[in-house]
Amino acid sequence: MTPERVVRIEPSRDQDAPAGDVRRLSGIRSGALTVLAVLAVVMVLKIAEAMIVPIVLSVLLSYALDPIVEFVVTEIQVLTAMAVSWWILDSR
Repeated sequence: MTPERVVRIEPSRDQDAPAGDVRRLSGIRSGALTVLAVLAVVMVLKIAEAMIVPIVLSVLLSYALDPIVEFVVTEIQVLTAMAVSWWILDSR
């Protein structure tokens, strides 16, 4: 294609609204959507609190008990399921 045939298309600007106003309104909309998204996440977490807390605690407990269970499995040579059950029943 030769340079003579290239046509530049420039975006048209609305004469009624200056470019600064459009950017400012876009920033306000973006901030409002961010606030709404944060509020939605907080509400979902508040509603699901009864389910999330036990799951998080069980994951932390599994990481805390892993070295003890691994020791029992390797040194005493007990099956993993038996070692876990023994440790859980012994802690009650």
